[in-house]
Parts: sequence; C-alpha cells; structure tokens
Amino acid sequence: IAPPQPVTSLNCAVAGESVELTWQNNSDYASIEIARNGSILANIVGDSSGFIDTSPEPGLNQYEVRGVLLGLSSAASSCSSEVSVPVNLVSLPSLDATPGEGLEIPLSAVLELPTEGFSIPISYDPLLFAVDAVDLQDADTAGADFFMAETDGVSGLTSIFLIFDSEDIQHIPAGNNRVLCRILGHVTPTTPAGTSLILSLPATAGLPPISAVIVQNNGAGYSPSRTDGQIAVNSAPAGAFIRGDANGDTTIDLADAISVL
Repeated sequence: IAPPQPVTSLNCAVAGESVELTWQNNSDYASIEIARNGSILANIVGDSSGFIDTSPEPGLNQYEVRGVLLGLSSAASSCSSEVSVPVNLVSLPSLDATPGEGLEIPLSAVLELPTEGFSIPISYDPLLFAVDAVDLQDADTAGADFFMAETDGVSGLTSIFLIFDSEDIQHIPAGNNRVLCRILGHVTPTTPAGTSLILSLPATAGLPPISAVIVQNNGAGYSPSRTDGQIAVNSAPAGAFIRGDANGDTTIDLADAISVL
C-alpha cells in the first residue's frame, strides 16, 4: 500500500502571538499530524485544512504537516514562521547521586513577565529514575488555584499543571530563579554507577500530547526555552545506605532477597 499524497500549499502566518497554518488536502486522510521544531504538536481530524498554534516558541518555528491514512504517513510539507513572544526559560539542575538515593529536585524558571500558570512535561528512563511526588514546598507558586501532577511510571513521564485564577491578581512574579515546584524522586537501586541520567524537558510529550507552556498576558500561552536536568550516578561510599541493599554489598541482586529470608 502506498502512503497518501502530501498536503499542498502549506502556509504559515503570524497572527498576533499565534501562528496560523493553512493547506490543501490531496487525499481523504484519517488524521493529520502537525510537528513543530521536530516534536509532534497535534494530531487532528483528517479533513482539516488549518491549525492555529497558540503557544509558539520564541524565534523561528519550523512546522511539518503529514496526512495519515491506514497507518501510513505522507511525506512532510513544511513551512516556517518567526515569532516575537516573551522569552522564558524552564530548567532542571545537574546533580550527583548514588543508586537508590532519594532526591529533591527544583523545577525553576526565568520568567520575563508575571506568570499565571504553566504545563510542563518531564520525561526520563523509568528503569533508572522514579518520581515519587511533586509539591509546592518552598516554591514561588504558593496560592495557586489549581495544581496537579500526573506520573506514568511505565513510560517515564510526569506532567505538571498549575494555574492561578485569571481574575485573581495573584501570579508568579517575573524574574530569575523562580521555583515552580519541587520534584521528589529517587535513582532506582539497580542503576549502575557511572550512568548519566537525563531528566528531559521536551516541547511536547505523551498521548494525548502535553506541551510545555507558560501562561502570561491574561491567558496567552508561550512555549519556553528548556534546559534538561542531569544526574551523575556515582558509587555509594562504604557503609552508605542503599535502598534495597539488604546484605550491604552495595549491589542490588537476588542475594538481597535471600538475606531478607
């Protein structure tokens, strides 16, 4: 079976702080996939001939549109658009840890404007790291009207959502080193020493896709720049506690279960 023909006449146009995409369909697609800067942004119904990106990234945005039919994707049609929006940066730190060690990891931001909310996905290898909880302790987000963190421990994805009431004068102040939340997690006990573990801040992740968005200017959404976190996993010092190491040999294996028995 041949893939469907690609869409044609794709056009990107800046509309205020959004980007409007329009195109012509060349087949009866089952769905249409839209990607921005290499990450899937949305999957929409197959007879659509337009899409509005309400939270483009600052600077150049490269879009690709593919028609999908019977599980096959067409070749990509592409266009690009330069957008001037507030510049925000969300980041996770670089840390050292040992196998089994628990960590408190701040999710921080540089915010150009007072901020009314955000959605941030964080992805990681679930065989190497696990998220236990997310909270607002010591964060600059106290008083938020809505806060939720959803973790899929199988795929290694934690999505964090926070919002202040749009009619409320409260917000996250603009500035550097604003702490958005605290992530409580641990390196899995079986992670080998010498591992470099990445906590990724993708533009979009999950199904349905969750996008990294900073909400400012009375409800407008902006895609922030992002700096991934990194955990360097080192050997535990002699005598140190390692979660799951029941026999104290600094490794996690069948012998630990036997020692418990």
